[in-house]
Amino acid sequence: MSATAFRPLSAQVTTPDGSPVAGAAVTRTAPDRTTLTVETDARGIARFDADPREAASLTAIAKGLAPDAREIGDGYPVRPDGVEQFVLAPAGWPAYYRGRVRVPFRPVPDAVGVRLVGGAAPKDDAGYDGLDAIGDARDVIRFGDPTVAVVRLAAPAGGDTVRDIGREVADVDRLGEVGAVVELTDRGAAFLTDELVVSLLTDDVDPVALAARHGLEVVKRFEALPRTYVLRSPAGAGYDLLDILAAVVAEPGVRYAEPNLVVTVEDDAVTPNDFLFPQQWDHGVIGTPDAWQVLQDLDPAHTFGSPDVTIAVVDSGVDDGHPGMAVTLSDGTAKVSRLFDFARMAADNDNTADGDHGTNCAGTAAGAVNNAEGTAGVAGNCHVFGIRRSGPETRYAEMYLWLAGLDANSSTAGFPAQLATGVDVITNSFGFSIGMPISALMQDTFDAVTDDGRGGLGTALFFSAGNNIRDLDATSDRPWSMYGRCFGVAASTLDTDGVTEIHAGYSNFGSTIDFAAPSHTRFRSPDPAIRHDPNTEFGIFSSTRADAPEGTAIAGSADATTTLSAASAAGATSLSVASTAGATVGGALLVGNVATRAARGRTITAVDAGAGTVSFDFPLTTGFASGTAVAFAPRRYRSDFGGTSHATPLTAGVAALMLSANPQLRWDQVGQILRDTAVKIDPTQTDPVGRWTDVNGLVSSDPGYAGPSFSRWFGAGRIDAGAAVSRAACTIDLVTDELAFTDIPEGEEAWRAVRFDVHSLYASTFTVTGAPAAPFGLPLGATESLTGTADYQTVQEAYLWVNFVGTTAGATAAGSITVRHDQTGQEWTLQIAANTVPPTSACVMLVLDRSGSMDAASGVGTAKRIDVLHYSAGILAEAVHEGDGVGIVGFDDDSFPVLVPPVGPLLAPTIFDTTRGDVRSKISSYAVNLNGATSIGDGLELGQNELNPVGGYDTKATIVFTDGYENRNAFIADVSGSITDRTYAVALGRAENIKPAALTAVTKGTGGYCVLTDDLDADSRYKLAKYFLQVLAGVKNDQIVVDPPVKIPVGSDVDVPFVLAETDFVADVFLLTQHPELVDMTLITPDGDVIDPAFMAGLGGRNYVRVADDVVYYRLTLPAPIGAGARSGTWLARFTIDKRHLKAAVGKEQLTAEEVREIARRGLPGTVLVHASSSLRMRVDTEQDSLEPGAKARLVAWLTEYDVPVSGRAQVRATVTEPSGAQYDVDLTESAPGEFVEAIGLGAPGVYTVLFRAEGKTFRGTPFTREEVRTLSVWRGGDEYKPTEGEEPGRKRIPGRWWKAIERDPKLLELLTKRLAEDGLSVKELEREFERV
Repeated sequence: MSATAFRPLSAQVTTPDGSPVAGAAVTRTAPDRTTLTVETDARGIARFDADPREAASLTAIAKGLAPDAREIGDGYPVRPDGVEQFVLAPAGWPAYYRGRVRVPFRPVPDAVGVRLVGGAAPKDDAGYDGLDAIGDARDVIRFGDPTVAVVRLAAPAGGDTVRDIGREVADVDRLGEVGAVVELTDRGAAFLTDELVVSLLTDDVDPVALAARHGLEVVKRFEALPRTYVLRSPAGAGYDLLDILAAVVAEPGVRYAEPNLVVTVEDDAVTPNDFLFPQQWDHGVIGTPDAWQVLQDLDPAHTFGSPDVTIAVVDSGVDDGHPGMAVTLSDGTAKVSRLFDFARMAADNDNTADGDHGTNCAGTAAGAVNNAEGTAGVAGNCHVFGIRRSGPETRYAEMYLWLAGLDANSSTAGFPAQLATGVDVITNSFGFSIGMPISALMQDTFDAVTDDGRGGLGTALFFSAGNNIRDLDATSDRPWSMYGRCFGVAASTLDTDGVTEIHAGYSNFGSTIDFAAPSHTRFRSPDPAIRHDPNTEFGIFSSTRADAPEGTAIAGSADATTTLSAASAAGATSLSVASTAGATVGGALLVGNVATRAARGRTITAVDAGAGTVSFDFPLTTGFASGTAVAFAPRRYRSDFGGTSHATPLTAGVAALMLSANPQLRWDQVGQILRDTAVKIDPTQTDPVGRWTDVNGLVSSDPGYAGPSFSRWFGAGRIDAGAAVSRAACTIDLVTDELAFTDIPEGEEAWRAVRFDVHSLYASTFTVTGAPAAPFGLPLGATESLTGTADYQTVQEAYLWVNFVGTTAGATAAGSITVRHDQTGQEWTLQIAANTVPPTSACVMLVLDRSGSMDAASGVGTAKRIDVLHYSAGILAEAVHEGDGVGIVGFDDDSFPVLVPPVGPLLAPTIFDTTRGDVRSKISSYAVNLNGATSIGDGLELGQNELNPVGGYDTKATIVFTDGYENRNAFIADVSGSITDRTYAVALGRAENIKPAALTAVTKGTGGYCVLTDDLDADSRYKLAKYFLQVLAGVKNDQIVVDPPVKIPVGSDVDVPFVLAETDFVADVFLLTQHPELVDMTLITPDGDVIDPAFMAGLGGRNYVRVADDVVYYRLTLPAPIGAGARSGTWLARFTIDKRHLKAAVGKEQLTAEEVREIARRGLPGTVLVHASSSLRMRVDTEQDSLEPGAKARLVAWLTEYDVPVSGRAQVRATVTEPSGAQYDVDLTESAPGEFVEAIGLGAPGVYTVLFRAEGKTFRGTPFTREEVRTLSVWRGGDEYKPTEGEEPGRKRIPGRWWKAIERDPKLLELLTKRLAEDGLSVKELEREFERV
């Protein structure tokens, strides 16, 4: 289980023997005293929809059993699986604690547990094992674990008796701790020591004072664990220690307290040139050769693993003199880099009394590879730590902390110094505290090892699930393997066909199994318990100790060879051979071709050179023909290892190969990759225990079953070494499920990407192996290459693009694409679907102000504000796309309809378009109410109400125009809750005149925005029109490419460049000017071809040129059908004025002679705007922290191409124009892919205009530009402003005939403007100064 997330809270209620308690009432009480009671099910489980880390109390009550309760969460130990265990027994039973779990038990008053420090059950050479020192002993119970014994006494042992026995044996070298027994079964025992492990919730609790209150002393602090101490009782390890324990548990601030137990440990039973590799069927099953090939492709020196990776084998010790261990790795260092015996506190593994189990496991995980001898370990080029385990639980905690490279700060004599670098992987093929809940000490230890080990990446812990056919959920048979920070490994095997993979019938099972690995078939009786007899049953080939060999021998090399001189039959116990040379009693033989399954091995028991026979220990199961090869060698290998003892180091070896490929993997990533790549073996079996369930817990017979995901037999499945190592080297997540080109408008090009997120230190390539057919394409080719990164956690994104161009409305298309990752061989096929719809349409409702202030001068020559609205909104009406709709409402004191319901869909603009003409007419005739006030809320409400019933458009929006602040209800705040369509606001005037707080709020709340023009002048004649067109572009999701000013000369050309990209599919090129009828306008393509009105007239569709009041523009569908097809690159908008046009205008009295002379002298001023319908989009936003001077503003821009962030290939700059007219540039920082951010200050009151400009390159590498304007505003009292009813504000006039004369005389005003400019002043500033007088 991964520790990245906690499962919901559940409670498991059992009796002391592990039987589930069904029908128990478990109550969760929250801090607010609310309660929820849930009954346990048949498995003793009660489930809650709650986070186990949240503070609460739990109470468990069952009929006939004493209840139990505890506080949970809020700093107390929490298991990642969310389980809180309760063990209930009849009232009066004594109890000890495992973490917060109170464990009742039946006392064994006439016995004590003893730890044998020598670690061997046999007596020494003098026949002495130390137990004779216990004078009252009447019997000794021994177990499979030779380090623990239980001594039966002649009389019950009280606390004093246990203490006295402890003193008796204190000086006996071969004996360690003595204590009262808390668990005694035929499988093992557990007994108290004189120590408690106590963890505190906060630093406020003094551990020394706590100990003193209970007659204890502090002997150690675990620095690597949270406020965890070891406290010793001078009163010894009798049952009276449990009374002290209960008192400590009840102390405020105690996180947990538990005894430091001594517990029996249960062992799990038992393409290189290595001689026996052909016999190692398990390597073929898990794909180890594939894993080695992956590593060889990355670095041939590390084909069999990296010497930088170390596996610790925590077991019975490792024979470092074995040929599989006594080798040199590729870096020239010895394979076994450290040995330590924690039973004897000695830096060796010389003790042989515990058997060859540890050597078996070490050979499986990391035995030498490619040395022409014996078996091949999985990670043969990795280092090994050989660890002999023993001691009370605190010793184990210290051992694991030490192995992880953490400070164990042990006070035990001989404890090894802290490692400079901890190990990477720890394999553990044994069970500890069997049948008990896991102790909080070990929870904290495993948390520390996985959180802080391996330099913070975490040491990977693998534990065997056990071989007792136990339901781990019901029995807690292997509490360490079940813990969420440890990986629990079960066993699979081969069926009698030698191919089909099945559950190994002896393997434990349960919900905490992480994965399975292959091992032997079954345990047999009598010996040999495990037999390799393909295909009837399979054993595991492994190393055995050379100095004390065990198991069914097999020759690991052909030191001497011969052949059978006579055929042998099944059941034979001797062979007739051509030569007995090299055959020795106690040695090993192999008969048959080592490359075939028929080969068998045995231990030689007799050699008769004269008769030419060799005898062995038990009968052969098959016959062999005369002439069959026979080999003799020393006895160093066996063919009968197995169990989860083998499955676990096999899996740990794969983890070491994964870390060889990628040393930056975290421990949980190792586990997740093993799960993700695991093979769902035996997927059709329907065993009620092992049956596969899907991600929703359904089985194959359930409706909606989504396929195998988890089995209580196999966990996530049988490990796949090749796939796991490949995934470790290059972890690939397919982000795209399918490619859906949904509702693509006619003629519009859309791209969709097959996207992969890749974590890898190495370069890799994706290749399209199955390209989609037309109408789909691969616009950027069929391959995508990545360079790899120095940091595995860094994600590289790979994109393989598919494009589609909308065809005819209503048409659909389908296809598929197949992509292969060349390095790992992974392959994916995705379906593609597309449909075409008509071009996107919009309906716009104009909400226009006609209050009395609209009659005031605008600052643009002699034009009043209403005049500016007329020509600006008229330009907007001309620019509305065909297929769109327009409506108009007005407001002063109240709102009123102007053009409702909205008209449309509009046609392409022509002189015959009466509907568009009606829109222009309504705008041009829109008149001021000289006595009218300003009720923006009324206007907004009416506009929204008129939009609500309108259908047939893809989007709807409101555009509000006003020149003043609200002074009549309804106010904006009164109606904002009913405004649901996107709303924009364009305000003519200064911040203090508009007071746009409410306008900004309502527009931002709907996805729109508010912009202010500030004061207008002759140079900003078309600012309002530009804002209207920008808002219209926003409604249509169009993009602004550029909008520079221009002066058009008479008789010569002026060119305005602009950049279009392949992402653009419609371009609008506008010229805003007072006399568009004078201008000849053409477009020049990037290849130099000329597009003029005559060319446009021949295209049809959405291609035309339009000349109207104050505007001339081209609307062109891309690519333009001229030359090779014009689209991406630098275009030119070319403008000129023919002298003949001027003469004609005079003749028609459209211009005066003075106006003609002015144009001829200075040129015709105007503004160019280029908009594009595009898949490369910029979206901008501004956020202010205040409306008062001194506010801070955040500028944000987002760039996307085909909805993918434009990352690392664009720059965004903002040009800020302050209220004074001063300008400065701000470069925005790319804070996230495609997101650009910067902050500015708004010191002076007024309007700040922010022009966002983006430049960059598309996926195809062609340039693009984007522009967008926003305004910011601050004014004194801005944060406190609330609208009230009042008089309509009029524009203040400076008294005196001289100023009126200036206003009436444009020439005088122009001269004054020039003179003031020479001194750095402006007419605006002069007027403002007089207004304040």
